[in-house]
Amino acid sequence: MIDVVVIPAAPTSPARVERLPAWDLAGFQRLVGGYTDAIPVGDELCLLARRGAALRGFPVNQRAGLLALYADPAFDGVDLRGDIVAAGPPDGDDLTPAPAWLRDLYDPAARFHVVDLTPGPEDDTEPLPFPFTDPFLGLAALAGMTRAFPESQFRLTRITNPEDRP
Repeated sequence: MIDVVVIPAAPTSPARVERLPAWDLAGFQRLVGGYTDAIPVGDELCLLARRGAALRGFPVNQRAGLLALYADPAFDGVDLRGDIVAAGPPDGDDLTPAPAWLRDLYDPAARFHVVDLTPGPEDDTEPLPFPFTDPFLGLAALAGMTRAFPESQFRLTRITNPEDRP
């Protein structure tokens, strides 16, 4: 059994972790609504999308697009449509679990902040002063700040202690 993250195309539907056998093609097809295409993203992520989703008029999955850009800034911008399943890279014919950092994003009680990793005058890093309850909003903020400040480095980080919130 592996844990994957299902990212619905509807922005109001929460992403969730599902557990299914790594070889369960029918299970993956059920999650995306039909035949699947595997889209490798970086070294540690594989997205499964509904084959022919654009031709069938499925909506663009903006959250999956943000995730792909976060995992691989060089992602070529494949038009991700419909519900998307995020897993780890294939191992032979089977998929591997979604990376732990991705599964960790979907704890319902989780909160996140963006950390500026650019060393300051005292070589410290600081969380920016706005927490997010939705990791995709954090990814969107991260993408915007990375474009606006290309000389800086940012990371989305889970807040583990509520007293540490900025």
